[in-house]
Amino acid sequence: MCRQRDSIAVSGKGSKMPERKRVPYYSHVVDALAEKINTGEFLPGTRIPSIRELSQTFSVAKSTIERALYRLVDRGVLRAEQGRGIFVASSLPMRTDGQTHVIGFLAPLHAQTYVERGFYADVLSGIQRSLSEGDRNLLVINERGLGRADSSVNLHEELVDGYLVIGPVGNKFIKLVKQVGRPLVFVDHDASGLGHDSVIADNIKGSLLVTKHLLDLGHRDIVFLGGHLLSEPDPDDRHYIDTSARERFSGFRIALETAGISLDERVHLVRVEERVAEEAYKALKARISGGHRPSGVVCFGPGDAVGAIKLFEEMGLHVPRDVSVTGFGGGMAINGRKLTGADFDARMMGEIAGQLVIQRVERGYDAFRAEVVPVRFVDGDTAAPPKK
Repeated sequence: MCRQRDSIAVSGKGSKMPERKRVPYYSHVVDALAEKINTGEFLPGTRIPSIRELSQTFSVAKSTIERALYRLVDRGVLRAEQGRGIFVASSLPMRTDGQTHVIGFLAPLHAQTYVERGFYADVLSGIQRSLSEGDRNLLVINERGLGRADSSVNLHEELVDGYLVIGPVGNKFIKLVKQVGRPLVFVDHDASGLGHDSVIADNIKGSLLVTKHLLDLGHRDIVFLGGHLLSEPDPDDRHYIDTSARERFSGFRIALETAGISLDERVHLVRVEERVAEEAYKALKARISGGHRPSGVVCFGPGDAVGAIKLFEEMGLHVPRDVSVTGFGGGMAINGRKLTGADFDARMMGEIAGQLVIQRVERGYDAFRAEVVPVRFVDGDTAAPPKK
């Protein structure tokens, strides 16, 4: 039986792990010190501040600092030198099995913005549970340009046994990871066709259910809000394919065509460049300024719904009396309303992803898998029959 231990939550610039409840104070200090090490504030081989200084920095008792330092020394992250102090180790130690027992989690910075923080935190919670059960630690790497194929990403390959990636990335990035030679599992992005394991939601079914709900209410003038580059990437691979957006748009298309409505992307699709509320707000505003205000909106994700509702409220329109807003993130509270839409268990998504990457690292297997997390429809209060 593997010895279960706390996950060291470490991250890149500007990252912050989701707040955890009922965790001992020393564990928070462990996380904070590990983050300082991996962001370069405490460099390998250098002496860290004294126990007294750290006690003042974190406003905790010296005994709490001592316990945190002991934990990091025990893990080989720090080393104690008698009479000299405590130093950062030159590198993470290898186990007898030749592994570091650390999994890297690569996330673009937008994953933590607005309501996406709920999804991001839930996925991380599930990942941490699987990794903890598998005696693995987690290295969180947030990169501003991760979603762009030409980004320069510090993979910390000397520290990790494998990677988890949330959301879409460019093919050049995938090639970069292949050169490193570490297992790679995608979360919320189907990369099984590229030779990688993936954990995705049942996007087509979810979007179909949401769109059908609007159609059943009597809506016919409906747009899909969200989705970056639903087509193939350009030859230079400057962009990426967002498979989740493409699948959700497919569900939207199927529902419309089943209802006898011919889909025209110029009319029914409002493209959003990034998965953030501001971009959805601007894209929808531009469409409405051009003279087309739909009666219903199907949003790619909760960030898009936040942007749409904000815009309609600024226009003096009531949701859902004047316009209906739906999408993925069903049940989430937005400005006192419960979003009507599709929902899935993000923690389950994270748990499955964590299990997959451990299996790849420890055993490997021939067939690459795309695990699908089921969705459910949530009847909130942001959709109503179209105004007569």
